[in-house]
Amino acid sequence: MKRFLLNSSLFLSVSCAFSQQSDISINNVSAVINNNGTFFHDYGNQTAGYEIPKNSGKNAIYFMNLMGAGMDPNGQLKAALSDYVSTDFFPGPYVQDFQNYQTPAYVSRFSESLWVIEKTTIDDHIAHWNDAGYVVPTSISNWPGNGDVTNGESLILAPFEDLDGDNLYEPETGEYPIIRGDKAILSILNDGAGIHPSGAQRIGLELHILFYQYNSVDPAINNTTFIHSRWYNRGTQTLSDFKVGSSIDFDLGNSQDDYYGTAPAHNLAYVYNADLNDESNGGLPGYGVNPPAVGIVALNTGLTSHVPLTGGPNSLSPIQYHNLLSGYDNFGSYFYDDNNQITTYMYNEEGVNGWNQYTEGLAPEDVRTVAGFDTGISDGIFRPLSSFCLDLAVVYAENPSSDFFGSVAHLITVADSVQAFYDTQMYECQSTLSLEQADLVSVELFPNPTTGFVTLKGAENVPFEVHSTDGKLILREMKGASFIDLSHVQAGIYTITFSTGTSAKICKQ
Repeated sequence: MKRFLLNSSLFLSVSCAFSQQSDISINNVSAVINNNGTFFHDYGNQTAGYEIPKNSGKNAIYFMNLMGAGMDPNGQLKAALSDYVSTDFFPGPYVQDFQNYQTPAYVSRFSESLWVIEKTTIDDHIAHWNDAGYVVPTSISNWPGNGDVTNGESLILAPFEDLDGDNLYEPETGEYPIIRGDKAILSILNDGAGIHPSGAQRIGLELHILFYQYNSVDPAINNTTFIHSRWYNRGTQTLSDFKVGSSIDFDLGNSQDDYYGTAPAHNLAYVYNADLNDESNGGLPGYGVNPPAVGIVALNTGLTSHVPLTGGPNSLSPIQYHNLLSGYDNFGSYFYDDNNQITTYMYNEEGVNGWNQYTEGLAPEDVRTVAGFDTGISDGIFRPLSSFCLDLAVVYAENPSSDFFGSVAHLITVADSVQAFYDTQMYECQSTLSLEQADLVSVELFPNPTTGFVTLKGAENVPFEVHSTDGKLILREMKGASFIDLSHVQAGIYTITFSTGTSAKICKQ
């Protein structure tokens, strides 16, 4: 069992023993979420924070995070990192003027930076906001739809349905948060409010993380926690060779008897038990006979690497983390597979005939790894005023047999099922259009009002979606279009939202 203490500043002048945290547990998982770029770890109790099955006392993950690093034009590394004892992330959105992080208004709004909301609350608000005596729930009224531009914050922070198109979040007029899943927790973070304990120079990063779950009859989905993150370069530096990823401390029940592996074709990094009985250890329950497997799957991009975190999780330098995120060891050396070929995926074949720790005769261990993910940026350059997003899922599978690799085989099936479910949701995610470019996009819509067809001039290459007032997706064009057909929908007001963040109303008669 591990014992660590987080000693980081909330804002440079404020010291706290542990971060603010909440939990998401609407399905078969109970997961601890922190407001410092780390999750699945309970700092207050110094325990694992990813319990599955819920209420079983059994945990599959002890610690996970998100981190990023890249090189500025002078070859200096800029990074936002975290580990068990410190973090480079701070609650709230990024602002250019350091003093603005310390204003009473900023601290009041963002010191916690965890917004918890359920879909049923949003649905009820949509249905009843205009009823006599209706009171807007706190989870909706406190949604951080807008930032304070006079304080240097972005005008639009968390996504919301902007019914009147004025870019202002006004829940009292029926507007509402846009989330994913049946329950979600949003955290908005920056890497500029304090000194980086890692020693890395600041990026100018604003990171939005939405954790969400579905209460589903499908066991694959009901055992899954999804992670949607949007990364904004709010600074002035152009960063090349920009890498993102997670350090993961898999503690599958008994933390001392685990193996890890990778299924690159499925974008899956996973851990499984080193034998068919996961015993209790240190007073913590194991999973018992025929234990499960757990893993992280990249949904909208690719898993680029999965390598061991060597050298101790609290002793690595920023450049060593960049090496690990790139698929090297912490000294920048290559890993080699069983055929002596360079690889960034350690133990990348599952099964008794594959290359894995079991067939290599290696001793089980307390598994800590680093997974690297594709940013979707074609040239790997994270430019100022640009953004990208990363969607992940934490997947879990029981062992349906007494086969040693049965849990891994089942986990891969589950990962594929979760990927297929994610694909059906058709989330718009992978946009790296800079905010400067977005300002230059001008689209004309006519006729409006319309009886059916609407011509779009200037949107031929701009992805967009059309939603009804109740949030239902009517149409999605990922490559843009020159017209839309609304002849098949009933009369009413529809919102067209472009990937640039701009939107407009269309009246269907």
